[in-house]
Amino acid sequence: MSQKPITMDHVKQIIQLRRDGVAIKEIVRRVGICRNSVRKYLGRVNADAEGLSSKELADKAYNNDVLEFNTNRHQQLFLFFE
Repeated sequence: MSQKPITMDHVKQIIQLRRDGVAIKEIVRRVGICRNSVRKYLGRVNADAEGLSSKELADKAYNNDVLEFNTNRHQQLFLFFE
């Protein structure tokens, strides 16, 4: 079963609580999501989230990385479908 992404309000609340020095168990209790999810979002966002815009924060939190394929086979495949 896949996890549903949490709201941006929860992500911001998790970051703020962690920045304030609150333990993960207490963050879990306050926000109401599981410990592994809190750790996952904290790991994705890191501590450098202070100066980020909401869009950049969402990209980090929800792992919206764009994959780049540089191999010859992928390039040929993309050309085939154009």
